[in-house]
Amino acid sequence: MRLGDKKFQDVINDSIKSTVGYSEVENKESFMVGANVAFSIAEKLYAPEIENLRRKMATYKSAYENTKKDLKTVSSIINRYADCD
Repeated sequence: MRLGDKKFQDVINDSIKSTVGYSEVENKESFMVGANVAFSIAEKLYAPEIENLRRKMATYKSAYENTKKDLKTVSSIINRYADCD
């Protein structure tokens, strides 16, 4: 789920509707608009940092995969020479 996705918006709306504030408010439509505006502002504030974290995660995942591959290669080489004894 990414910010701005329809599914993400549905999760936000469902979360808002499950709050005490929503169940107690008289004008539910106005409450939803206000809550969605707040989420939109928060999304704009945090979206750059979330994208930055996604990029870092992809970099670390790539480094992990490369390290894992390298260790398998080294292990294979060691096993090959160990069998020669």
